[in-house]
Amino acid sequence: MSESVSTEKADVLIVGAGPVGLTIALALGMAGVTTLVLEQRASARQTSRAIGITPASLEILERYGVASEMAADGVQVRHAVIHGDESEIARVGFEALPTDYRFILSLPQKRTEEILLAAIWRQEMVRVLRGRRVTDISVEGGGVRVIVETGGGEEVYRGGVLCGCDGKHSTVRELMGARWTGRPLSKSFAMADITDETGLGDTAHLYFTEIGSVESFPLPGGVRRWIVQTHHYVAEPPDGLVQELVSERSGIDLRGCEELWRSSFTTERRIATPWARPPIFLAGDAAHLMPPIGGQGMNVGLGDAEHLADLLLRETDARAPGAREYERRRRRAFRTAARRSILGMRIGAATGRAASRLRELLIPAALRGRREQRIMAHFAMLASPNRRSPWR
Repeated sequence: MSESVSTEKADVLIVGAGPVGLTIALALGMAGVTTLVLEQRASARQTSRAIGITPASLEILERYGVASEMAADGVQVRHAVIHGDESEIARVGFEALPTDYRFILSLPQKRTEEILLAAIWRQEMVRVLRGRRVTDISVEGGGVRVIVETGGGEEVYRGGVLCGCDGKHSTVRELMGARWTGRPLSKSFAMADITDETGLGDTAHLYFTEIGSVESFPLPGGVRRWIVQTHHYVAEPPDGLVQELVSERSGIDLRGCEELWRSSFTTERRIATPWARPPIFLAGDAAHLMPPIGGQGMNVGLGDAEHLADLLLRETDARAPGAREYERRRRRAFRTAARRSILGMRIGAATGRAASRLRELLIPAALRGRREQRIMAHFAMLASPNRRSPWR
């Protein structure tokens, strides 16, 4: 390709304008680092997708001036009720957590990205360019050269560092030659956002039954997210599937409520090797995947974003010692969160009468006394290893 194509330069290039990429861009922009975000989607996201933001992530986002707006716009889930086949088996709360954010924030990913973008627009050093699909990456002269395809042809971008935040099907990961290892897990789910007339309020409700699980979380604007376990993967859930399974397992009738959005997913555990091959770094779902139970995946990604942004601000030439430390620390955080999410999934989604009776004995025992707060701190990600960036 001829270099006569116009070339733009920045200190840092970021591929992917999801919460992870936007958080890195905001952190760098606030520090005066010229940053270009390249996003394949031509327009902003219109669906809710991930919804749970943990206290640990809110502490990160507070550093960048957006946590208070997110907390005001979302639903602050301070309690959860766990149900068995016949009755309630436990109640848990976040009131005793050692943080200013004693709740899980329920906020659609669409709104999370809007708030991050609004903060980025106030940073003169950051630009977000949509409709750019990366087709080639090369490392040249200590920096990186990226070719993208647009509706009007090709463009070239150069930077000192490239951050791949482009999700599960990461082009950056593929082009940097990282291995993508792991395995699919055995559980599948369907989910829907449905207008809420249940009276369940701002509390999360989990229904663990011998025929499958149901999870329900409040969303802003009088809506609830319902997640139902399915016996096999349903790529396109039919009308009424979620409502039918909710009724069968919880007794809650959602007929007459409007379904605003639905989707489905299978669970898997994946990890990239390496995460860092300076001057190229991976973060978020481009680097790792785990079951989204408890919202662990996006929140580990936000931890990646803080660590990587701080590393780049400290070591602008992305030297290998810092890169190795970033990968070591974030791999450990991923492994811990993945174990936690897989354990939670297996406990809640185990089917059959024997498994259900055992679960109804073990969950109340596990949440007794001080153990409750230790468990809640783990799920709030306040007890995660290497939670704080060493480069602050």
